[in-house]
Amino acid sequence: MADTADDKKAYTLEEGVGRLQDESGYSAASSGPSSWVRCSDCVADGLDIVRDITADIPLVALGVAALAGFVTGAAFARR
Repeated sequence: MADTADDKKAYTLEEGVGRLQDESGYSAASSGPSSWVRCSDCVADGLDIVRDITADIPLVALGVAALAGFVTGAAFARR
């Protein structure tokens, strides 16, 4: 099938529609992302790390969960 000018138009964005990658979450005029955005990014990164560790090394995740349960149980039993 030969390429025509009409084929190229079918795959371009409409007028006024930008790419999602161009949007940074804050305006270029501001000095940077707000503290809420930075905090949200940190939490998301931390949860990604926990998910990766849990999926890749389940015995370590089990050991950490057991240790946390033991410490929590000891704290409750002491009160």
